[in-house]
Amino acid sequence: ILTREEVVSVLPEKDRETLREAGIPDTDHFLSTLADLVRSQPGGLFLGAGLSQNALTEAEEVYLREAGARGVDEENNADIRLQQVSQMTDEYQQLIGDSYGAKEVAKLLGVSDSRIRQRLSDRELYSVETNEGRVFPCFQFSNNQPLPGLKTVLAAINPKVHPLSVKRFFETPQVDLESSDLTGPQKPRDWLTTGHSPEDVVVIARDL
Repeated sequence: ILTREEVVSVLPEKDRETLREAGIPDTDHFLSTLADLVRSQPGGLFLGAGLSQNALTEAEEVYLREAGARGVDEENNADIRLQQVSQMTDEYQQLIGDSYGAKEVAKLLGVSDSRIRQRLSDRELYSVETNEGRVFPCFQFSNNQPLPGLKTVLAAINPKVHPLSVKRFFETPQVDLESSDLTGPQKPRDWLTTGHSPEDVVVIARDL
């Protein structure tokens, strides 16, 4: 895995210009975040992140090419991949930007720094390691406290699951989370906040 300095140093100026033309003026910050993103899941940038893959089978691509269709070749797929990387990097930047630092979490919960480290060790809190240090995504907190049942749910999530997948899981309505006192499918975060059983969330979390 490349460090931030290595990523920044190897990028040719023409590639920096391409990023700037795409509306990314701070290329160093973009690349640093991308390096964090890759580092957060060694061995598979796209695995588990929930991004769409090429929906066409090989036979369908051949058929479309023979019919004169454009946009189904490998170059286009590479462009799609580039768009996915950009999408993931933007979302990852937002995830990190909306997170608390360790001292902020300690102050929020009214506990010592050592207690936060203990809670991390016990998987009572969820964190992401970045170039700037460990951060705690805000989706796991409500009313200045961890979500009710958070530890139970975190125990069911494979630690190798990408942080973006974890975020999306907590913030996406799930068809299996419905109750007579709530309207429609609920986000796991809202389900826990309203006092419903974490075990219902655990069943879904195991499949991440």
